[in-house]
Amino acid sequence: MQDSSTASVLKKIISQFARGDGKTIESNTQLGDDIGLDSPRLIDLMLEIEDRFHITIDDDDYSNVETFGQLVELVDRLAAAKTGQA
Repeated sequence: MQDSSTASVLKKIISQFARGDGKTIESNTQLGDDIGLDSPRLIDLMLEIEDRFHITIDDDDYSNVETFGQLVELVDRLAAAKTGQA
């Protein structure tokens, strides 16, 4: 499990949209099956993440994210690119 601040923030955001409290989220946790996010809730989640991190998640990137670990990597990559650190 990533201990990054990104992962911590994402866990808090996900807990607002998922069933349960989000405490058992690990890198390989499936956003759909394990957390119980259907398509509309996933879209709402992505919009909240965009707002919180001041990034834009393209449809291609969004469609390739299946696990929490992939989501953390995507957000870190997009945030770094925005600040010129990538």
